[in-house]
Amino acid sequence: MICQIAKLSMIPVSCLLEVVFDKIRYSRDTKLSIAVVLLGVAVCTVTDVSVNARGFIAAFVAVWSTSLQQYVSHSLLKSAVSHGFFWPVDLYFCVFLYNLYFYIVSPRR
Repeated sequence: MICQIAKLSMIPVSCLLEVVFDKIRYSRDTKLSIAVVLLGVAVCTVTDVSVNARGFIAAFVAVWSTSLQQYVSHSLLKSAVSHGFFWPVDLYFCVFLYNLYFYIVSPRR
């Protein structure tokens, strides 16, 4: 359940990064859609999920770092395409975060 909540939380974070760094303006309908997603995440988190501090920090770091990685990858790709060549994007960062998240959250034996 927490993995789905983290995935849904990436949408508003990605939009926020675009607003801050690229000065992108979203329409009213898009803002309302993002508000609905945030409300759904909040309701689900409060009613269905029990999260400890360690899991919350891991999910927070995973959401923000993955969103930032997607933003940087998108910016590099956009820049490369506009200059007529393609820069390969390193996916090892995503694999590292994925493994780190499950290492921190998984129960110890």
